[in-house]
Order: sequence, then structure tokens, then C-alpha cells
Amino acid sequence: MFSEKPHGTKNIISVKITTNNSIEIEWQHPTGITETLKEYYGYLIQYKDDTIGGSYIEDVRVNYTSSSYWKIENLNSYTNYSIEIKPFRMFDNNKDYGSPYPVLQVKTRCGSKYILIRMIIHCIH
Repeated sequence: MFSEKPHGTKNIISVKITTNNSIEIEWQHPTGITETLKEYYGYLIQYKDDTIGGSYIEDVRVNYTSSSYWKIENLNSYTNYSIEIKPFRMFDNNKDYGSPYPVLQVKTRCGSKYILIRMIIHCIH
């Protein structure tokens, strides 16, 4: 029924910091997934606070058919975060994870201005 595991691409379309405690990300869907199989695919979005280290916090699983966009909320302001997006497919009631998209390194907003650069965010004091 399925060909190969889904895999992330290098195409993170945008990373935007909208408030002091939230980050919006948008990415491209993996290629080669037929219309009839889309309901079996999705994404695991994880993040971690780089200042304290530790494991990724599981944030959400987004269905392939719903979106390639997510907003992570309730973050600490002016804090470095690593964000990982892993595509998956459902197979016999188990999630079969593919290779992740490149890890995003971002810093939440610290003031009223910010500069958006693909995959790198710099706060302006």
C-alpha cells in the first residue's frame, strides 16, 4: 500500500515570530504522496528550550490533509528554541517516522521589531 517513508525537505517556507511567546512555521509537504494516501500521513512537531537543554517537547501531530502550517504558543520570551518537524505515515496503527526536516534554530521576540531571515531569527533590542 505504501511506498517509502515520508521525508522532510529543505524547504521551510517561513518562520515568523508573531508575539513574545509564539512562533509560526510553514513547510512544504513531502512529494510523491498520492491523493488517496494523504489521510495516512502527517507531521510531528517538537520543540525544546535551548537554554535549559533536555529532550524535545512533543507539541502536536498535524494531519497531512489539514495543513502545512503550525503555531507554537506559550513559549518564553527572548529564548532560543530548536524546532523539529518529522513527517510520518500510519501503518498498522503505528506511526512510521521518516527523516526530519532540518532543525530550526529560532529566538522568540524580545521587543516590538524583528527581522525575518529564512530559518534564522535575530531579535532587535
